[in-house]
Amino acid sequence: SCSECWINLINRRAAQRFAMTDSSASVPASSLLAGGCPIIHKDKAAPSRDSLNPSNQMLIEEKQSPSVGQSKALPTQRHMSSIPKGDFNPAHQEEIKEKWEYPSPQMFYNAMKRKGWEPQEDDMNTIVSIHNSVNETAWDEVMEWERQFHTDTVDDIKLARFMGRPKDTTPKAFFRSLLGQEKPFDRHDWYLQRGDEQVRYVIDFYNVRGNGTSEPVGVYIDARPALDSPGSLLDRLRMGMRRFLQPDNCRPSRLACVPTTAAVGLPERSSATPTQAE
Repeated sequence: SCSECWINLINRRAAQRFAMTDSSASVPASSLLAGGCPIIHKDKAAPSRDSLNPSNQMLIEEKQSPSVGQSKALPTQRHMSSIPKGDFNPAHQEEIKEKWEYPSPQMFYNAMKRKGWEPQEDDMNTIVSIHNSVNETAWDEVMEWERQFHTDTVDDIKLARFMGRPKDTTPKAFFRSLLGQEKPFDRHDWYLQRGDEQVRYVIDFYNVRGNGTSEPVGVYIDARPALDSPGSLLDRLRMGMRRFLQPDNCRPSRLACVPTTAAVGLPERSSATPTQAE
Protein backbone atom coordinates (compact mmCIF):
# COMPACT_ATOMS: atom_id res chain seq x y z
CA SER A 1 0.00 0.00 0.00
CA CYS A 2 0.98 3.66 -0.27
CA SER A 3 1.49 3.97 3.50
CA GLU A 4 3.77 0.93 3.48
CA CYS A 5 5.83 2.57 0.72
CA TRP A 6 6.56 5.72 2.69
CA ILE A 7 7.17 3.75 5.88
CA ASN A 8 9.79 1.67 4.06
CA LEU A 9 11.30 4.86 2.67
CA ILE A 10 11.45 6.37 6.16
CA ASN A 11 13.15 3.28 7.54
CA ARG A 12 15.75 3.24 4.76
CA ARG A 13 16.42 6.96 5.21
CA ALA A 14 16.70 6.56 8.96
CA ALA A 15 19.15 3.70 8.63
CA GLN A 16 21.35 5.81 6.38
CA ARG A 17 21.25 8.80 8.73
CA PHE A 18 21.75 6.66 11.82
CA ALA A 19 24.80 5.01 10.29
CA MET A 20 26.39 8.40 9.57
CA THR A 21 25.82 9.87 13.04
CA ASP A 22 26.73 9.03 16.58
CA SER A 23 23.69 7.35 18.16
CA SER A 24 24.19 9.42 21.30
CA ALA A 25 23.46 12.51 19.22
CA SER A 26 20.28 11.10 17.69
CA VAL A 27 16.78 12.10 18.66
CA PRO A 28 13.83 9.68 18.42
CA ALA A 29 11.53 10.61 15.57
CA SER A 30 8.52 10.53 17.86
CA SER A 31 9.96 13.21 20.12
CA LEU A 32 10.32 15.50 17.10
CA LEU A 33 6.63 15.40 16.27
CA ALA A 34 5.89 17.87 19.04
CA GLY A 35 9.11 19.75 18.35
CA GLY A 36 8.21 20.55 14.78
CA CYS A 37 4.46 20.79 14.92
CA PRO A 38 3.34 24.39 14.43
CA ILE A 39 1.23 24.13 17.59
CA ILE A 40 2.77 26.20 20.39
CA HIS A 41 3.24 23.78 23.28
CA LYS A 42 3.07 25.25 26.74
CA ASP A 43 6.55 24.11 27.76
CA LYS A 44 8.28 25.78 24.83
CA ALA A 45 9.60 29.32 24.55
CA ALA A 46 6.71 30.98 22.77
CA PRO A 47 6.33 34.06 20.59
CA SER A 48 4.48 37.10 21.85
CA ARG A 49 0.76 36.74 22.44
CA ASP A 50 0.03 39.18 19.63
CA SER A 51 1.44 36.70 17.09
CA LEU A 52 -0.57 33.71 18.37
CA ASN A 53 -4.06 32.63 17.51
CA PRO A 54 -5.81 32.51 20.93
CA SER A 55 -8.10 29.65 19.91
CA ASN A 56 -5.39 27.08 19.28
CA GLN A 57 -2.08 28.71 20.28
CA MET A 58 -0.71 28.46 16.73
CA LEU A 59 1.28 31.09 14.91
CA ILE A 60 -1.05 33.37 12.99
CA GLU A 61 1.30 32.97 10.03
CA GLU A 62 3.92 30.25 9.70
CA LYS A 63 6.33 31.65 7.10
CA GLN A 64 7.34 29.63 4.08
CA SER A 65 10.59 31.53 3.55
CA PRO A 66 13.91 29.81 4.39
CA SER A 67 15.30 30.26 7.89
CA VAL A 68 18.57 32.04 8.59
CA GLY A 69 21.44 29.60 8.07
CA GLN A 70 19.39 27.11 6.10
CA SER A 71 21.68 25.29 3.65
CA LYS A 72 19.20 24.23 0.99
CA ALA A 73 15.69 24.98 -0.20
CA LEU A 74 12.86 22.86 1.16
CA PRO A 75 9.53 22.06 -0.46
CA THR A 76 6.74 24.48 0.30
CA GLN A 77 3.97 22.22 -0.98
CA ARG A 78 1.35 21.35 1.63
CA HIS A 79 -0.66 18.13 1.63
CA MET A 80 -4.37 18.05 2.32
CA SER A 81 -5.49 15.94 5.27
CA SER A 82 -8.66 13.88 5.47
CA ILE A 83 -9.78 15.93 8.49
CA PRO A 84 -12.74 18.28 7.86
CA LYS A 85 -12.26 21.83 9.08
CA GLY A 86 -14.76 23.59 11.34
CA ASP A 87 -16.18 27.08 11.06
CA PHE A 88 -13.09 28.70 12.55
CA ASN A 89 -10.33 29.30 10.01
CA PRO A 90 -6.83 30.19 11.30
CA ALA A 91 -4.60 32.39 9.18
CA HIS A 92 -2.32 29.52 8.13
CA GLN A 93 -5.26 27.73 6.49
CA GLU A 94 -6.97 28.74 3.24
CA GLU A 95 -10.60 29.68 3.76
CA ILE A 96 -11.75 27.96 0.57
CA LYS A 97 -10.38 24.60 1.73
CA GLU A 98 -12.83 22.33 3.55
CA LYS A 99 -10.13 20.21 5.18
CA TRP A 100 -7.06 20.95 7.27
CA GLU A 101 -3.78 21.32 5.40
CA TYR A 102 -0.58 19.88 6.84
CA PRO A 103 2.50 22.11 7.13
CA SER A 104 5.05 21.95 4.34
CA PRO A 105 8.60 20.71 5.06
CA GLN A 106 9.69 24.36 5.06
CA MET A 107 7.03 25.33 7.60
CA PHE A 108 7.95 22.35 9.79
CA TYR A 109 11.63 23.27 9.58
CA ASN A 110 10.87 26.86 10.58
CA ALA A 111 8.76 25.68 13.51
CA MET A 112 11.54 23.40 14.76
CA LYS A 113 14.09 26.20 14.51
CA ARG A 114 11.75 28.52 16.37
CA LYS A 115 11.35 25.98 19.18
CA GLY A 116 15.10 25.49 19.64
CA TRP A 117 15.84 22.37 17.60
CA GLU A 118 18.62 22.11 15.03
CA PRO A 119 16.91 20.18 12.22
CA GLN A 120 18.63 18.76 9.16
CA GLU A 121 17.10 19.73 5.84
CA ASP A 122 17.47 16.21 4.42
CA ASP A 123 15.27 14.79 7.18
CA MET A 124 12.30 17.10 6.83
CA ASN A 125 10.32 15.11 4.26
CA THR A 126 10.61 12.05 6.51
CA ILE A 127 9.53 13.91 9.64
CA VAL A 128 6.58 15.55 7.89
CA SER A 129 5.45 12.14 6.59
CA ILE A 130 5.52 10.73 10.11
CA HIS A 131 3.69 13.77 11.48
CA ASN A 132 0.95 13.51 8.87
CA SER A 133 0.48 9.78 9.32
CA VAL A 134 0.24 10.12 13.10
CA ASN A 135 -2.46 12.78 12.76
CA GLU A 136 -4.41 10.74 10.22
CA THR A 137 -4.38 7.75 12.56
CA ALA A 138 -5.40 9.93 15.52
CA TRP A 139 -8.35 11.23 13.51
CA ASP A 140 -9.38 7.68 12.60
CA GLU A 141 -9.30 6.75 16.29
CA VAL A 142 -11.48 9.75 17.16
CA MET A 143 -13.93 8.90 14.39
CA GLU A 144 -14.21 5.32 15.66
CA TRP A 145 -15.86 6.72 18.80
CA GLU A 146 -18.15 8.89 16.72
CA ARG A 147 -19.14 6.00 14.46
CA GLN A 148 -19.96 3.84 17.46
CA PHE A 149 -22.15 6.25 19.43
CA HIS A 150 -23.13 9.24 17.27
CA THR A 151 -24.27 7.80 13.96
CA ASP A 152 -26.73 10.64 13.36
CA THR A 153 -23.95 13.26 13.18
CA VAL A 154 -20.90 11.22 12.17
CA ASP A 155 -21.01 12.37 8.53
CA ASP A 156 -20.84 16.02 9.56
CA ILE A 157 -18.12 15.84 12.25
CA LYS A 158 -15.40 18.47 11.89
CA LEU A 159 -12.23 19.37 13.76
CA ALA A 160 -12.84 22.89 15.06
CA ARG A 161 -9.47 23.50 16.73
CA PHE A 162 -6.68 21.75 18.63
CA MET A 163 -4.01 22.45 21.22
CA GLY A 164 -0.80 20.76 22.36
CA ARG A 165 -0.46 20.16 26.12
CA PRO A 166 2.61 17.91 26.60
CA LYS A 167 3.17 18.90 30.24
CA ASP A 168 -0.44 18.34 31.31
CA THR A 169 -0.67 14.63 32.07
CA THR A 170 -4.11 13.12 31.63
CA PRO A 171 -5.53 11.12 34.58
CA LYS A 172 -5.39 7.92 32.52
CA ALA A 173 -1.73 8.47 31.65
CA PHE A 174 -0.96 9.30 35.29
CA PHE A 175 -2.49 6.07 36.59
CA ARG A 176 -0.72 4.10 33.87
CA SER A 177 2.57 5.60 35.05
CA LEU A 178 1.81 4.45 38.62
CA LEU A 179 1.73 0.93 37.22
CA GLY A 180 5.24 1.41 35.83
CA GLN A 181 4.33 2.27 32.26
CA GLU A 182 6.02 5.04 30.33
CA LYS A 183 4.32 8.43 30.21
CA PRO A 184 3.25 9.84 26.83
CA PHE A 185 5.74 12.08 25.06
CA ASP A 186 2.97 14.41 23.90
CA ARG A 187 -0.68 15.22 24.42
CA HIS A 188 -3.19 17.00 22.21
CA ASP A 189 -6.69 18.24 22.92
CA TRP A 190 -8.90 18.17 19.84
CA TYR A 191 -12.21 20.05 19.79
CA LEU A 192 -14.81 18.51 17.51
CA GLN A 193 -17.77 20.33 16.04
CA ARG A 194 -20.67 17.91 16.46
CA GLY A 195 -23.84 19.62 15.30
CA ASP A 196 -24.47 22.60 17.57
CA GLU A 197 -22.07 21.44 20.29
CA GLN A 198 -18.30 21.30 20.64
CA VAL A 199 -16.79 18.14 22.11
CA ARG A 200 -13.25 17.76 23.42
CA TYR A 201 -11.12 14.66 22.85
CA VAL A 202 -7.83 13.98 24.60
CA ILE A 203 -5.07 12.17 22.72
CA ASP A 204 -1.97 10.71 24.35
CA PHE A 205 1.04 9.82 22.18
CA TYR A 206 3.34 7.08 23.50
CA ASN A 207 6.68 5.76 22.27
CA VAL A 208 6.69 2.11 21.24
CA ARG A 209 9.88 0.34 22.24
CA GLY A 210 11.32 -2.53 20.25
CA ASN A 211 11.93 -5.91 21.86
CA GLY A 212 15.22 -5.85 23.73
CA THR A 213 15.93 -2.23 22.87
CA SER A 214 15.17 1.17 24.31
CA GLU A 215 14.88 2.78 20.88
CA PRO A 216 11.37 3.88 19.81
CA VAL A 217 10.07 2.02 16.77
CA GLY A 218 6.57 3.47 16.62
CA VAL A 219 3.95 5.70 18.18
CA TYR A 220 0.93 4.49 20.13
CA ILE A 221 -2.11 6.75 20.01
CA ASP A 222 -4.73 6.68 22.76
CA ALA A 223 -7.68 8.89 21.79
CA ARG A 224 -10.91 9.16 23.80
CA PRO A 225 -13.57 11.72 24.76
CA ALA A 226 -12.57 14.02 27.60
CA LEU A 227 -14.69 13.61 30.72
CA ASP A 228 -16.24 17.06 30.35
CA SER A 229 -19.88 16.04 30.27
CA PRO A 230 -22.25 13.21 31.25
CA GLY A 231 -22.51 12.32 27.56
CA SER A 232 -18.75 11.81 27.18
CA LEU A 233 -18.65 9.78 30.39
CA LEU A 234 -21.44 7.61 29.04
CA ASP A 235 -19.50 7.10 25.79
CA ARG A 236 -16.45 5.97 27.74
CA LEU A 237 -18.52 3.53 29.80
CA ARG A 238 -20.34 2.16 26.77
CA MET A 239 -17.10 1.66 24.83
CA GLY A 240 -15.57 -0.21 27.76
CA MET A 241 -18.60 -2.47 28.09
CA ARG A 242 -18.84 -3.05 24.35
CA ARG A 243 -15.19 -4.02 24.09
CA PHE A 244 -15.61 -6.40 27.02
CA LEU A 245 -18.91 -7.99 26.01
CA GLN A 246 -18.69 -7.81 22.21
CA PRO A 247 -15.00 -7.91 21.27
CA ASP A 248 -15.80 -9.24 17.78
CA ASN A 249 -18.22 -6.42 16.94
CA CYS A 250 -16.02 -3.42 17.65
CA ARG A 251 -12.46 -2.33 17.55
CA PRO A 252 -10.52 -4.06 20.36
CA SER A 253 -9.30 -2.10 23.34
CA ARG A 254 -5.94 -1.16 22.01
CA LEU A 255 -3.76 1.75 21.06
CA ALA A 256 -3.22 2.45 17.38
CA CYS A 257 0.38 1.90 16.31
CA VAL A 258 2.00 4.15 13.73
CA PRO A 259 5.42 2.77 12.66
CA THR A 260 8.18 5.36 12.72
CA THR A 261 11.93 5.30 12.60
CA ALA A 262 14.02 4.44 15.64
CA ALA A 263 15.91 7.67 15.05
CA VAL A 264 16.37 10.11 12.23
CA GLY A 265 19.86 11.19 13.13
CA LEU A 266 19.05 14.74 14.14
CA PRO A 267 21.38 16.53 16.55
CA GLU A 268 20.33 17.44 20.05
CA ARG A 269 18.29 20.52 20.68
CA SER A 270 20.34 23.68 20.70
CA SER A 271 21.44 24.92 24.11
CA ALA A 272 20.93 28.47 22.91
CA THR A 273 17.74 30.35 23.61
CA PRO A 274 15.16 29.36 20.97
CA THR A 275 14.61 32.05 18.41
CA GLN A 276 11.11 33.41 18.09
CA ALA A 277 9.41 33.80 14.73
CA GLU A 278 8.72 37.34 13.71
